[in-house]
Amino acid sequence: MPEIKVDGKSAFYTTGGKSWEDGLPLLVFVHCAGGNQSMWILQSRALAHHGWNVAAVDLPGHGYSEDVEGTATLEDYASWVGRFAGALDAGPAVLAGHSMGAGVCLTLAAARPEQISGLIMIATRAHTEVNEGLLRDTAENPARATAFITAFSHSQRSHLGSAPTPGNWLLGSAQALLNGCSGEVLHRDFVASHQWDGMAYAHKVRCPALMITGEQDRMTPAALGRKLAEAIPGAACTEIPAVGHFVMIEAPRVVLKVMQDFLAGLPAAANQSASTG
Repeated sequence: MPEIKVDGKSAFYTTGGKSWEDGLPLLVFVHCAGGNQSMWILQSRALAHHGWNVAAVDLPGHGYSEDVEGTATLEDYASWVGRFAGALDAGPAVLAGHSMGAGVCLTLAAARPEQISGLIMIATRAHTEVNEGLLRDTAENPARATAFITAFSHSQRSHLGSAPTPGNWLLGSAQALLNGCSGEVLHRDFVASHQWDGMAYAHKVRCPALMITGEQDRMTPAALGRKLAEAIPGAACTEIPAVGHFVMIEAPRVVLKVMQDFLAGLPAAANQSASTG
């Protein structure tokens, strides 16, 4: 897993199992609250082998990345992702984020339009009003919090054992993912998400944008995702049927196809096709 220094701290990311190639556009993946880069493994690997330099990053305090003192808000995370992308020295980037990560990406796209060439948001909303009991549990009983988040975030068919690949237990995998995050960081993530106001940034986005929602998402309902998308100039919105909050894990191939269609229409992708055609 590649490592670079951001603010003097180690930041780790994956490249989709493929070395970068000169001239290809950059796609940065940003995970959800309590997550890490591994949740993007299917989409990042596919896109890394089809025309993109990929960087699926662990945010500070997540996965293998060192924490950064003073990190407390989505704006802090967004500023850090901007510095991370800048340290990669690969030119303007397309951002793809899930849930809290989508809020981070939206915030950065609004603040640094010259740095961002496209924006993909998956399962997010403008105001994530986290239940007081869940906020308390993330601080005092993280095991109970992650169990609730896992159950609440998946669709009915995922609870019944449906998975895109044989033998994959979606709820167990999600539980393990969240349990890998410290209680302190998990609580910080949910407080930051609770305090974030996406509508303050939506109208400032100038790059092409896409919202992907899950029909059965109870954490960030599809209707609220559409409402946020409508506030972003020119943004498109696609709803994936019969999936919950972990959209790209519950329906990885469908989400990949939606992402590929969007990316193919970006100027960066068009310029690359022209230069290699």
